[in-house]
Amino acid sequence: MMFSTEHRHVTQGVMAHVASDLQVLLWQLIDLRKAEGGELDYLQVFSLIYDCKLGRALQRITHTQEVPPYSKSCLYTVSQPVCRTVWVIDSGEYATMLLPDEY
Repeated sequence: MMFSTEHRHVTQGVMAHVASDLQVLLWQLIDLRKAEGGELDYLQVFSLIYDCKLGRALQRITHTQEVPPYSKSCLYTVSQPVCRTVWVIDSGEYATMLLPDEY
């Protein structure tokens, strides 16, 4: 089963640059897509943009994949918003959250 909750890993780069609450949120977005019956590509891409609205620090997350095409953007309140791209790759045995330059 793709993106199993049992075998998930996070790289050193993600640990250093993406707060743990945001990491959890990205995993939850994948789980939500699965629960809704969406077909998942082995590569899930999250574009993270810092957004400031009404004096609050917000994280804009755009979740995309290539096959089948999918894109959804939302705003969330997180502890430390960042401007980064995060990949989550499923190898069949485990899923890894990493920064593109760690590939």
